[in-house]
Amino acid sequence: PARLTLHRAPTGAVSTMWGAGRAIGLARILRLCDVAWRDDGPDLAKTMACLDQELRKSESLLHRARDMSTFLSSFGLKVPDDPHREPSVSD
Repeated sequence: PARLTLHRAPTGAVSTMWGAGRAIGLARILRLCDVAWRDDGPDLAKTMACLDQELRKSESLLHRARDMSTFLSSFGLKVPDDPHREPSVSD
């Protein structure tokens, strides 16, 4: 018979570190975009532009953090990988 496998989110320091980073990043985006939302018109153009810009910045920061993790790992330092990372084309 077929078995149903449930996938759990990883636990421990690695998932906590990356999860905390994501939560802090989301809180930062919401704080910055709240200011734009309060000053926005009915079309919400300023809010959408703010969200787009801040999400791009956050994605860039995540890529740089992963690059730094890879760089430090090349020196033999044990650096945890992001357990929630989406596989890239190069993987």
